[in-house]
Amino acid sequence: FYDNEPQSWRIDRTRIVQEKLSVDNIDNLNWRDVKEVVNCLHCLLNRRVNLNRILNQQINSLKEIRRSWKMLLHDGKITSDKVKYVNENLYGFGTSSIYELIGWYYPEKYPLMNGASDKCMNFFGFEI
Repeated sequence: FYDNEPQSWRIDRTRIVQEKLSVDNIDNLNWRDVKEVVNCLHCLLNRRVNLNRILNQQINSLKEIRRSWKMLLHDGKITSDKVKYVNENLYGFGTSSIYELIGWYYPEKYPLMNGASDKCMNFFGFEI
């Protein structure tokens, strides 16, 4: 017997991220949408200070968040240059957040990865 209920939060998070950041919606993101998306990221649960930095309108503009996420998710292949651009242009939105965002948006294509999973894989001898 397989119980689907405990994992429904995964489906909910995927749906939220995919809906808010879809090609049709990403240009219309508002701050509430951004907050809803970043609240889906595990890596920010323990790093509330980064969450506050990301959502600080004097540090990150809504325009730059839209531009960065759109370029990362919708402008061709995801590359290390795109990850670097987002990392450098969205304060508080580091590589763990970027990798997790990609994993939630493209769950069939990319695994959910963040700094903690990188460290675990390294512990077992895998270079990520």
